[in-house]
Amino acid sequence: SCPAPEDFEKYYSEADEIYVITLSSELSGSYNAAMLAKKDYLDKYPDAKIEVIKDMSGKNRMLFIYLNCLEGILFLLLFQ
Repeated sequence: SCPAPEDFEKYYSEADEIYVITLSSELSGSYNAAMLAKKDYLDKYPDAKIEVIKDMSGKNRMLFIYLNCLEGILFLLLFQ
């Protein structure tokens, strides 16, 4: 089932920078819920850094996308 916007907001408050990758809005309501949560959270905390990324490839490529994001985050952490 689709997480509620409040579920996303709970996690948004736990980090300085947030990257959310969801299935496309045609396949899941997760993207819309994440975007609603982003809007609400930015209304309260306008300096928050939140990016919601819609995966258009379907779930077969999700692991590849996650691993690329993780690699980028690790690179930033190691070379800051």
